[in-house]
Amino acid sequence: MAKRITSLAVGEEIRLRFNGKASLGNETYELDATFLGLEGTGDESRASFALDGDAESAFEAYRYQGYWAYGTSAERLQLV
Repeated sequence: MAKRITSLAVGEEIRLRFNGKASLGNETYELDATFLGLEGTGDESRASFALDGDAESAFEAYRYQGYWAYGTSAERLQLV
């Protein structure tokens, strides 16, 4: 069974897939990240991550129409 963002433990090392959109000119890519925590429930959930162990690179993903998204274009974010 695949892991889900909602079941991650704080501090867990993971790999994230950032799904780009050709219409926006960006490609899909993957980065290592550390899970920092989860706030809220359901469609009000927000998950925090730090990329490559760098706390200054922290960002939030959010629930959007039933999937995890990042950025202002609601691009899909997935665990690999």
